[in-house]
Amino acid sequence: MNAPGLDSPLSPLARAKLGESLRALFRQRFPPLLRGLFDTLDDSLFELAEHAREPRRQRDFFDGMRECRKRRAEIEAATLGVVDRGLAAAFRDDLRTVGLESDLAALGDAELRLVAEEDLEEDLALQAMVAKAESQLAQPLYALNQRIGFALEIPGLGDSENPVAPAALAEAFRLASRRLDIPMHVRLVVFKLFERHVLGGLDPIYSDLNIVLSEAGILPTLRPRLREVRSSPSPALPSGLSRASAPSDARAPAEGIAPVDDSAILSRLIESIGSRRAVAALRLASSDAGAPGVPAPLRAIEGDGGPRIPTATLQEALVQLQRRIESALAPAAVKPQLLERSHRLVGEESAALRPVDENVVDLVGMLFEQLQTDRRLPQPLQDLLNQLHVPVLRAALLDQQILADGQHPARRLIEEIAQAATGWSADADPGQRLLNRVRETVEWLRRSFDNDVSVFEQALRDLHTFNESQRRRAELAEQRATEAALGRERLLLARRRVAGALHARVQDRSVSRWLGQLLARPWANYLVLAWLRQGEDSVAFREALSFVDALIGAGSGGPDADESLRLRIGALESTLRQGLATVAYHDSEVELLCAQLRSYVAARLGARCEIGLDLEPAPVPALFDATLDELEDQPDGEASAELAQSVAQLQAEGAGRWFELKGEDGSPQRAKLAWISPISTRCLLVNRQGLKVAEKHLEALAAEIERGVAQMLDGGLIVQRALEAIMDQFAAGAVQDVRAG
Repeated sequence: MNAPGLDSPLSPLARAKLGESLRALFRQRFPPLLRGLFDTLDDSLFELAEHAREPRRQRDFFDGMRECRKRRAEIEAATLGVVDRGLAAAFRDDLRTVGLESDLAALGDAELRLVAEEDLEEDLALQAMVAKAESQLAQPLYALNQRIGFALEIPGLGDSENPVAPAALAEAFRLASRRLDIPMHVRLVVFKLFERHVLGGLDPIYSDLNIVLSEAGILPTLRPRLREVRSSPSPALPSGLSRASAPSDARAPAEGIAPVDDSAILSRLIESIGSRRAVAALRLASSDAGAPGVPAPLRAIEGDGGPRIPTATLQEALVQLQRRIESALAPAAVKPQLLERSHRLVGEESAALRPVDENVVDLVGMLFEQLQTDRRLPQPLQDLLNQLHVPVLRAALLDQQILADGQHPARRLIEEIAQAATGWSADADPGQRLLNRVRETVEWLRRSFDNDVSVFEQALRDLHTFNESQRRRAELAEQRATEAALGRERLLLARRRVAGALHARVQDRSVSRWLGQLLARPWANYLVLAWLRQGEDSVAFREALSFVDALIGAGSGGPDADESLRLRIGALESTLRQGLATVAYHDSEVELLCAQLRSYVAARLGARCEIGLDLEPAPVPALFDATLDELEDQPDGEASAELAQSVAQLQAEGAGRWFELKGEDGSPQRAKLAWISPISTRCLLVNRQGLKVAEKHLEALAAEIERGVAQMLDGGLIVQRALEAIMDQFAAGAVQDVRAG
């Protein structure tokens, strides 16, 4: 369990006693929050039942109220038990042994079976409430993570590993509440009250837990943010990173990134920069021929022995720029400021940079100027990335090959920021967690770097750990959003097929009002469910259509057919019962419809109708209520033909590309093309949290791109693309020089 390089003040026995103290405090302070939840739950469900318009929903709320009241003590004990066992396991052994698998098994498989769509809805609700709680409790939770991680000798302990973090508490309550036999809309009410009364009341508990840990000698002087570290050979590390986690080889390939070697491009760029500066100096010299003074650039070319700025002095001037309190300089202003400070240090205003140093200064300046024009970087993150200009320049002066090595931590840190920035927009970063983390990392590096490039690796690891945690959460939410979108697509397809099958049977036929209502409401829903569960060619689906055929043709097939129908009434009634039970009709409603079915068949065969039914011919009501609305947004045929090339490009690019869209208020919004329907041309766009931003047809997205409302963001490695763009600029400039000459 011990992590090298992290010295906890606790012996195993002291750690166990500290764990008991935390458990005792939690067992004392947490149950009142749960009691407050259930005390409020009765009144909330009763009020919802009173205002419910549908009898079924009113019944659900009353039944849920009784179920929650009956299971209250059991759920309170189970929730506290899950959290208590997690806290005990953490201080007894190692967080790696902590899990909820045993609690899942204890609940039993039968109690954990939720419909996929309900499971999705539950996941999204929990994710939203946990994210909100983590944002509101950021300061005490940060301190608690640091102290528990230090006590357990587990550096970089995050919210997902803390046994008393909002995520762990919400998951414990979710597991315990699955004992409740209640529908999803009632379950969501319970979760909402859990968010309000439990997660909303954690602040004082976290404060008390922090006090217990602090009094035990666990980081008593902990600051809420990264500590400012002055330049030193071995700077302190940012939060979430231990020296043990930093590899001995700072150039080890990053996972999932192919090694990149831009040595050829770098050599050509250095040569081009030197040539460009020499040509400019020669032109200046020729234009000033006969002047008493010879320009400094020309003296540098001719080697006349003019004063030079030593590289060490240049580094000293860069240190001054690096420690500027105000915001970072614009890329174009770095070189003039550097020269001004260097001249002041050497006491010679005419001193020039050494050519090899000036090449690096110019190239790094061009690189950051190019990065500032990349559309993938939103303005707030552009400003933060720009603060790396001086540290990267200092590192490049030590070894200019860092610009060519795609695995160097300085380049990888830029790529890490760019990757996170691609999907960033203000509304997708609640509490500005990403923006603040990047700001902390950049500021820490800017204040800490002093000729030790391993600082870049430390900053990279810290930011990468945070981004990976965010990415894993986003992947789960994105998967759920995709599953939900696919489920809606299949449901819509099923409704279309069922609507087509029913329309084919009722068109040009006389259908009574009672039969039309039966087919358009309960039986159409059963047909859809049979199609989804067993398929269009299944026995169940064919029997359901045969039931429709039998009722539509009742009384119009001749004496033999009528006699056959009279004999089949029992089978038809059995089919109706089974279908209505499948779509969760109440027993009393099933009995009424079965009685009406018998009367309908009797009336069509000429017998007396015992139950009054409306047998007058009437149009079949619209199916499913929402079908027509869902069909309205189908792409226009002509528009599809005009945008065929753009649609093909979008399909070829596949999922994973990022776009910048315009929100309803005109503000930019980043969204990723997460999924393209295999059934239709609909696609799903999600934000960096994995939550749905929009769901539209590819034709609509292509049209927005054509109008400039949406823009596809470039992919690839941002530094490599910037170097190639600089090379293209030099090539274009050479062509212009040839034409001008």
